Amino acid sequence: VMVWGCFRGCKQGGFTALLDGRNTAKTYKKILKNHLFRVREEMYAEGILDPVFQHDNSPIHTAKIITAWLDKYNFDVTDHPPYSPDLNPIEHVWVEL
Repeated sequence: VMVWGCFRGCKQGGFTALLDGRNTAKTYKKILKNHLFRVREEMYAEGILDPVFQHDNSPIHTAKIITAWLDKYNFDVTDHPPYSPDLNPIEHVWVEL
């Protein structure tokens, strides 16, 4: 089982289990569509008007369909090295799970 998750500050943004354990750019895009708009709207409602989305540079995350989708919907994405738990706070959540 693979799990996708996000948070914003100290609040949960969403979690999704991929029961077949396979993640592709197409499934990743579907996950983002199911969560990111809601999370961004919640942040806007709290006065956070310039949220930044962070994911690592795995090939799935940097696929053309993902970068094009994020650009199309004006998600500001920060560059991030893969496998860098010090700079990727969600890694600390996975340890607890």
